[in-house]
Amino acid sequence: GAVMESEWGLSDYAGMAGLLLVTFFISNGIAWWLEKGRRRRIAEKTQRLAAESSTKTPVTIVTGFLGSGKTTLVNRILTSHEHGKRIVVIENEAGALSIDDKILRASEQEKSAAGIFVMKNGCMCCSGDGAGPELERVLNHLLELLNRDEFDHVLIETSGLADPAPIMQTFFSHNMRGGRFVLDGVVSLVDAQNIWSHIDGENVRWWARSSEAYRQIAFATTLVVNKTDMVGALPHGRTLEHLEALLKNVNPHAHIVRSQHSDVSLDRIFHQNAFEAMSIQDSLGFDATSPRSSPPRRTLDVQ
Repeated sequence: GAVMESEWGLSDYAGMAGLLLVTFFISNGIAWWLEKGRRRRIAEKTQRLAAESSTKTPVTIVTGFLGSGKTTLVNRILTSHEHGKRIVVIENEAGALSIDDKILRASEQEKSAAGIFVMKNGCMCCSGDGAGPELERVLNHLLELLNRDEFDHVLIETSGLADPAPIMQTFFSHNMRGGRFVLDGVVSLVDAQNIWSHIDGENVRWWARSSEAYRQIAFATTLVVNKTDMVGALPHGRTLEHLEALLKNVNPHAHIVRSQHSDVSLDRIFHQNAFEAMSIQDSLGFDATSPRSSPPRRTLDVQ
């Protein structure tokens, strides 16, 4: 028998194009609706956190690219009995704690219903479990802590690929300064061995200056140059002095501290008062709500 070959006519192509167009508008409409709901939830939660409070609790954001040593620093804070501080750490790796399991089992004293681990040294840790993007998980944890008084400081550990600007901006919106939680400083850990590809002007790619690693450095009030014991493995004879010069070029006003294995004095991390009596625009010099805007030279002097 004869084999009938199907051929597409103009009407078939028009129908397919119409189907693709409808799918495009539906998917974008759903995305817009979900984003609108997310923005509404964030605004409502931020407004609740902005309620006037006579108690002021400083908040430090700890950021840094993957492998920079954030988790090691957090482990030191949660297990040390020397600092004498009551610190609550908010983890933001969704679905799991980044704390070493052995350290958690050895140091955990209790776990509350809200998912807050209380350590033997008086510190607490909120797990990264929960729905929504990183900013919304942070707000959820802050709301859980709003009426608790067994801590003196909050440390927010961002994920390695996170841009810290949205969390920072939250503390300067909806009159958050009248609320309990006040942004104290932003600490960025820098991997002395592997950060070069993101900031070295001689070899950097065109997209690197808008990368998360670059923005983490640009927004910091303190830069911890970690893994300085690996200085012998720096590429092409580069030195720590060269690295610090590059960091200063990105962020000329941040304090720079060297460390090995994330062993740094907590006095260099907490109680910075870096944003006291200053607006977000004064301290950052740009609109932090814009996700892809490039940070210019900062006008903030934290000395």
